[in-house]
Amino acid sequence: WIHGQGLEERTARAVLNALQQHCSRRTYQQAVAAGGMRINLQGEPVEAVTPEGQAHARQRIAQILASREARAQRAGARGAR
Repeated sequence: WIHGQGLEERTARAVLNALQQHCSRRTYQQAVAAGGMRINLQGEPVEAVTPEGQAHARQRIAQILASREARAQRAGARGAR
């Protein structure tokens, strides 16, 4: 889609990076896990989140929380030294 918009390569990379950051966030994954409709960039509903999409989002949330917990434990271990 993005290549069809006529963006310069640098701009296209910036947009893709921003979308990747947004979609990696726990709050986004929580919205996907809850189901409902996917929304396009114009704010219009386009398709329902599939059960597979919801399951993937739940897995990503678990990974995000596990990563945060591991970081907190490492930080706590450093502080205890």
